Amino acid sequence: MLLAIFGFLGGLLRGLMGFVNHEKGKVFLPRLILVSICEGIIGMMVSLAVLYSGLITVQDFRAQLIVMALTAYVGTDIINSIYKVLLRKRIEL
Repeated sequence: MLLAIFGFLGGLLRGLMGFVNHEKGKVFLPRLILVSICEGIIGMMVSLAVLYSGLITVQDFRAQLIVMALTAYVGTDIINSIYKVLLRKRIEL
């Protein structure tokens, strides 16, 4: 459960960083909350998928927490980048 929370925090951090970089000062609070929660959930799913797939085999629990947060941050960033590329090319899924 704690690993999922750290995955959520990693995705949440990525969502907040993207939101702050994109909005340039004008913050609409309901949108900020929605984006943050969605990014956190995506980060949690990415980190748990990596954990249960066996790609990360860290034995130390504290190191696992850090790896899950970083995995969520990077995974969320990759998903955002793919979405932006698809959006620019107007490819519908």
